[in-house]
Amino acid sequence: MTFPIQNLTVLAMLLLGLPELAADPPVTFFRGATFDLIGLPPSPAEVEAFLKDTSPNAFATVVDRLLASPQYGERWGRHWMDLVRYADTAGENSDYPVPQVYRYRN
Repeated sequence: MTFPIQNLTVLAMLLLGLPELAADPPVTFFRGATFDLIGLPPSPAEVEAFLKDTSPNAFATVVDRLLASPQYGERWGRHWMDLVRYADTAGENSDYPVPQVYRYRN
């Protein structure tokens, strides 16, 4: 299994006179995608199912499944909330308990 970024990397290495490295096994890309998208390692059952899938779009199927999972939203929602500086209070002297905040946080 190769990806366009690998071809670009190999070309850059060859232009720099560096030796080409051996290709990583497909399970390495699977584990990397799982860590990147949901922040957790794949379960042994997920790894086994991926390795048994011999279709040419096995990796795309995994990525689609990960993007559709609630864990993806949980992982990346936290980053977006930090980006917009979301907080449960107004800050400084106007802090007061917000009884319904659990609806947004949980």
